[in-house]
Amino acid sequence: DERESEEIVAAAREAVPSDRLLVVGTGRPTTAAAIRWTNRAAELGADLALVLTPHYYRHEMTSEALERHFRAVADAARAPVLLYSMPDLTGVSIPADLVGALSRHPRIRGLKDSSGDVAGLFDRIARSEEGFWVLNGSGRAVYPALASGASGSVLAIASVAPELAVEAHRAFESGDDERARRAATTLARLSSLLAPYGLGGLKAAMTVRGYRGGICRQPLTFDFKAMRHVEAALAETGLSERD
Repeated sequence: DERESEEIVAAAREAVPSDRLLVVGTGRPTTAAAIRWTNRAAELGADLALVLTPHYYRHEMTSEALERHFRAVADAARAPVLLYSMPDLTGVSIPADLVGALSRHPRIRGLKDSSGDVAGLFDRIARSEEGFWVLNGSGRAVYPALASGASGSVLAIASVAPELAVEAHRAFESGDDERARRAATTLARLSSLLAPYGLGGLKAAMTVRGYRGGICRQPLTFDFKAMRHVEAALAETGLSERD
């Protein structure tokens, strides 16, 4: 709920070093609510607002409707905005031409695209202004996304294996393609192995590795009989224990 969201942002701001960006998801079903929560997150210390596409009436989320929404949020926001496209879960994608148009807005800094569509990333990068961050959100597309020119990745699977996510990015930036591919391939394999167990599987994997993953709230759930599969996935990818 809103109170918990505020507590989470405040705790994260206290924990995140000042030389690291705190990105807070502020997407809401309506434009007014998205503006309100974006500004509250900024008050609590968010450096960037990650604004998910509205999607409840997804068939009405035309390019024109999305443009109105994102421009209104960015115009009113007290923190710079990242667009967030997650079509597998929302049924709504931000078209490449709209990404290009919105990349020219002074308060819109970038896009997180979780589609895993590398060809789509190429198109979005090509259409965007220089300096606009196109970020990959798929754990299965880290290396090809970097090769396409993506600025980096924002990954759920990095909660389980942050060291691999960092290694893939740093190795690629340093020109060590082989090491970058190895790290990215392991991330992709781990993502695939954990995918059948959903968000609960990610949380369980975090716990196995020594983090505090917690449990899902209903209606999401996790069958603890599947824990052996989660442990096997970590063992297969050499991640049974946290270094």
